[in-house]
Amino acid sequence: MKLLIGAPIWRREWIIQEWLDHTVLAANFAGFDPEFLVVMDPRDPTCPILESLCRKRNIGLKQVFTEENREPVDKRSWTPDRLQHMVYLRNLLLKATRRLRPDFFLSLDSDILLHPATINNLINTQDERGWAGVGGKTFMTRRGTHAPSYAMMKRHSTGLLRSDSTNVMPVDVIMAIKLMTPEAYNINYEMQRHGEDIGWSLACKTAGLKLGWDGRQANKHVMDVDALGEVDDRVGF
Repeated sequence: MKLLIGAPIWRREWIIQEWLDHTVLAANFAGFDPEFLVVMDPRDPTCPILESLCRKRNIGLKQVFTEENREPVDKRSWTPDRLQHMVYLRNLLLKATRRLRPDFFLSLDSDILLHPATINNLINTQDERGWAGVGGKTFMTRRGTHAPSYAMMKRHSTGLLRSDSTNVMPVDVIMAIKLMTPEAYNINYEMQRHGEDIGWSLACKTAGLKLGWDGRQANKHVMDVDALGEVDDRVGF
């Protein structure tokens, strides 16, 4: 079976080696030799670093190049225009994924360091539950456990309901770590004011696909360079 792992990447030279190391380790633990697919600007200094790392380790890497009209820093600024651009980048990634036709596509944000067991857990959960997409656990804030990487939609509104959980359960929205089957990666991202992952998840629901979340193992969301060397007590590393 073929596992493809991918993300849009911008100015992640400070974490790209750790991201690759953790991801390959988790994939190997699950029995895969993964290939990587990234969308990035060739002017980004992350680009030659990632190319060199993959070449030295004989890791398959495919790239989709685009231009980024952003500040030359990794800045988290989620304006409507930026969210719409993220939809565009994510759909470039999915378009390339469809051409490669993997058995599984792991959409993994490039500031997340996986626990070694995560990919194995996600694959097993998908096999057991039959969900089109399975989300892995991380936290979407620097501190606290109030914003895990899944959500349920509030009835009669566009608000999100979420709380920390160690369960494996059906959910409405998955974010940041998303294992997709072919039926899931054939669904395009859509604009949504809370973020493109919410837009994609709701599009899956409209298409009749079921999503789930595996909260058994947390993964480290490194939101700035200062946090890279710190132990996140929420995840244990």
